[in-house]
Amino acid sequence: MPKPGDGMPPDVKKIVGNAPSTQAVLESVVERLELKTRSKPAIAASFDTILQSMMDEGIRILEEHQIKVADRLVEEYLKLKAGDRKLAFQTIHKGFVSFGNSRKKRAGVHMERYVRFLLEHCGIPHELGNAVSGQSDVVVPRVDLLNTHPELCVVLEFKRTIRERWKQARDEVLRNGIKVWLLTLDDYLSDPLLELMADANITLYVPESVYQKFHANHPKLRRMRRLIDDLSAIAKISQQAA
Repeated sequence: MPKPGDGMPPDVKKIVGNAPSTQAVLESVVERLELKTRSKPAIAASFDTILQSMMDEGIRILEEHQIKVADRLVEEYLKLKAGDRKLAFQTIHKGFVSFGNSRKKRAGVHMERYVRFLLEHCGIPHELGNAVSGQSDVVVPRVDLLNTHPELCVVLEFKRTIRERWKQARDEVLRNGIKVWLLTLDDYLSDPLLELMADANITLYVPESVYQKFHANHPKLRRMRRLIDDLSAIAKISQQAA
């Protein structure tokens, strides 16, 4: 199946493809929310709401860009329409589909970058670990220690929405026998799903509202506001054992 951008004229690709990089979005989000001025205890105590604010602000930054892209695509459509209505339609359709898909794909990458910024800001040692699992994840404290002493490490994985994607984390646990902590901002959860994840030995960190709704029946569920303290404990044990 062809990709959304296949066959798109080069000038339209240029219009669609000049979105700000994920690093540039992160820097703008951090600046707009003044996150560098917040203390470690403040970050830890509101980790879920801060992460959600970062996601929301990142979307706003992308929307600011995509509104301009939409205007330029419409201009290109109107210019082509007079000579070739079919080409004009294909051009604007592929353009909108392309940056729509880009927005969905970027969401997971942005979440990873935001969490990594917060971990760094709070002094949690970590390394990017996608070379280990093939997924978007972070290893605390180090990848080399995970390879030699996995019991001293945690792999953080990020899912903006759970649905069936939690099974990727389950497969990681089964395949490598490592500790996987899954972070999600998803509030569309259910008791049966949480039971399946607990049975798969996945530690799930959720926003406070989700925790309050489900934790009475799911003792393995963790509030995201405990994440920094929990990771600090892991890092301390790893350092003492090294």
